[in-house]
Order: sequence, then C-alpha cells, then structure tokens
Amino acid sequence: MILSKFRMSNVLRAFQSQFIKRPLVANMVTAGTLRFTGDMIAQRLLEKNEKHDWSRSLRMTGFGILWWAPITTYWMRILERLVPGKTPVQLGKKLICDQVLFTPPLIAAFFTINELLIGNNLSSAKNKVETDLWSTVKANWSVWGPVQLANFYFIPVDFRVVTIQVTALFWNTYMSWKANRRSESK
Repeated sequence: MILSKFRMSNVLRAFQSQFIKRPLVANMVTAGTLRFTGDMIAQRLLEKNEKHDWSRSLRMTGFGILWWAPITTYWMRILERLVPGKTPVQLGKKLICDQVLFTPPLIAAFFTINELLIGNNLSSAKNKVETDLWSTVKANWSVWGPVQLANFYFIPVDFRVVTIQVTALFWNTYMSWKANRRSESK
C-alpha cells in the first residue's frame, strides 16, 4: 500500500511538473482525455446509445487537443497579462473578458467545426450556431462564471487550464450532447 502511494505521488508530481515545463502539451493531453471521457458519458449515460459513435468521440477529442487546449492555454496567459492581479475590480474585468469576449466565439467555433466535421455545410453550421449559441452561452455562464472567478483568484496561471478541464468533464458531457443532438424541428 505504501509503495503504491509512493508511486502515485511520483506520477502526480511528474504530471504536475509538465504543466509548468510544457503547459501546452500537458493541456492538450488532458483536454483530449477529458473530452473523450465526456463524450463517452454523453453517449452512454445521457443518450443511452446502443452503439457507440467512435467518429463523434474522435471529433470531440480532436477539438479538445487541436483547438480548445491551445487557444485556452494562451488565452489564460494573455488574460493575466491584460488584467493582472486579484482585486475585486481586476477579477470582475477578467471574468467579463473571459465570459463575454472569449467564450461566445469559442462556443460558436465549436458548433461550426463540429457541423463541418460531421459533413454538414456552412448553412447547417450557421443554423446550429443561431439555434444553440445563446442557450449554450447562458448555461455556460451559470456554470463557468463561479468556476472562473475561483480559478482566477485561487489558482496560479500555469494550472488554470487543467483546473478548467477537470471541472469541464461535466461541461464536456453537456457540450457533446448539445452539439450532437438534432433540433426537434428538423
């Protein structure tokens, strides 16, 4: 038992050091893993799909690795440079920048990329964004406003993306379901 705790602490320490030495790579690996897990949960538990859609899981994983993690890794650093500090005013500015300026375009890009990757055209992607963006942004604010406020206050910048990603397991499940459900009016 002591040996396994020792090994686990070494693994955790090595993993933690990667967020400082190679934040982009560490965030990409974590994002891919958690996006994949979120999609698995969405397909199996929420949608109760009998057959797993592996191409969908790959899309979600790819989005996390190739799009979300790189953008968010750099965004957290840029935001900290633009609005340094932790006073209530600075935290409010960070939160507004993150949730009002950064998040809606990121969600719109997610819906657009997903639609194009499943073989739909730009018109379908535009319709998806028009149909689901506002409801998703509102849901995002209810979850991510408090999470990001705590993240900006308590977590060093090198660990903010991984903090987001751990919390995001549940959000990724929701986003996978939201992105891949078809409108009832179709």
